[in-house]
Order: sequence, then C-alpha cells, then structure tokens
Amino acid sequence: MLAVLFSHCAVVPTGSKQSLRYEQFTDLADFLRYQPGIKVTGTGMQTDVRFRRSPDHAPLYFLNGLAMGSDYRRINEIIHMVQVKDVRISNGLASRTSTGVGSKGGMIEVWTW
Repeated sequence: MLAVLFSHCAVVPTGSKQSLRYEQFTDLADFLRYQPGIKVTGTGMQTDVRFRRSPDHAPLYFLNGLAMGSDYRRINEIIHMVQVKDVRISNGLASRTSTGVGSKGGMIEVWTW
C-alpha cells in the first residue's frame, strides 16, 4: 500500500553541484545563509555561523582537508569564492566520529581549485 502511495512522489533538486557557481556569493557566509539548518548572524568581522541543532558550538572549518579551527573570520580571510570548487556541510554523528570532540558544532569543509 505504501509503495503505491510513494510511487508518484519524486525528489526534485533545486540545483546540482555541477550548476552551482560559488563565485556568485560574496563570501562564505553569503553562501551559508542559503543552506538549511545553518544560522548566520552579523556581517564582516562580526559574522557568526552556527548549526541550528547545536547553537552553543561553532562549527569546525576545514580547508582542502586541513583543520582551520572554529573561527569563521580566519577561513573567510583565506578563501575567495571564485576559487571554491565544493563546500561540504556536516552536522551529526558522522562529523563527530571523523573529527573528534572539536566538532561538536558540526563541520564545514571548503575545497578549492
């Protein structure tokens, strides 16, 4: 019965990674504002990024696989959105087991060209 109910349901993506152009965003916070489950407050040097599920902990940032800490300003000073090829966002058990206790606030991985 459930198979009949769900046989006509489909997931329609709003955009694919191939069509996503990171250079259209002014900075990483501008991109993160459009991601579900993330709350971005402030602008410039006062920007604060948190996962809604863990608002007491800042996410851990990675750049090309290297841990950059949990300070948004540090990673934002290093990257330029025209160089970004992928951003991976993880908030859950997978991020905690792969990176340890330092990622209680989840993790945001930025990969550049």
